[in-house]
Amino acid sequence: MALTANTSILLGAHKPKSAAVIATDGGHTTGANDVTIWAGSTVSLSNITELVCTFEKLLTYALSELRSLPPEDCTVHSPVSPSDGMISIGGNAGAAECSIELGSTLVDKQQSHFIKRTTDRLLEVLLERAK
Repeated sequence: MALTANTSILLGAHKPKSAAVIATDGGHTTGANDVTIWAGSTVSLSNITELVCTFEKLLTYALSELRSLPPEDCTVHSPVSPSDGMISIGGNAGAAECSIELGSTLVDKQQSHFIKRTTDRLLEVLLERAK
């Protein structure tokens, strides 16, 4: 399935990469042990390297702020290729933004290893689907 704008990819932290679920438009509800990456409807998917770098920057930011993330809204989002000042915590990502949403249990228990590994798997799925 080719990726289109307004795409989300969800994966449970204890699931193999093959269990990733891709959705368009409606998105996902991220469960307590899940991680979701999302690209808004006006985000260009033509430069996949820029998109992957954006998700990696969001992940790095989320992990550095893990202790201060509110478990009830663990979303980190920004426009593509953000500076640190452009990254927001909580709330909804806009149509021109990318986001990573972390499950509340992963944040509450500070499970950075599972968050990193799951996000890496999600990025692999993104790259495979973008071929």
